[in-house]
Amino acid sequence: MALFVVMVLGLSVSSGAHSENNFESKLPKSASLRFTLSDELGFPQDQSKDSFDCLDKIYAVTDVKGFKKGKHIIEFRWVDPSGDTRERTVYDFFVRDKPSTKLWAWLELSRGQGAGVVQWLNPAAGLEEFIGKWELKLLIDDKEFKSDEFDVNC
Repeated sequence: MALFVVMVLGLSVSSGAHSENNFESKLPKSASLRFTLSDELGFPQDQSKDSFDCLDKIYAVTDVKGFKKGKHIIEFRWVDPSGDTRERTVYDFFVRDKPSTKLWAWLELSRGQGAGVVQWLNPAAGLEEFIGKWELKLLIDDKEFKSDEFDVNC
């Protein structure tokens, strides 16, 4: 069985001028979702992707808007090609005085023990169960806001 590692990072508040009252009362709750790779500093790139290599660090990035100031909970639910929830990335985030909050998590797949020995013959060795269409479900405060799919190929 192959192993995988999920790491979490993210809490970045974007800037924008607005009235605090307008932001809390007039913006509907929303969340975007996109997938990307990391830049040279280890942060998510701006360019979206929908297909990844088995050895890529896959970022899921969201911008949430319209949430009341204060503490909220975000969950990135990673569903593998077999339909099983492979990993859940859950953490608190805080909305301040900005209209948008940028958050992210990432997924790194790793080979099962002993598969590295034959990877020079078969680059997908130990990663076969990860190949295919993945789904990411984005939940905020226990409510599903968005879902999207990406492909993993070796």
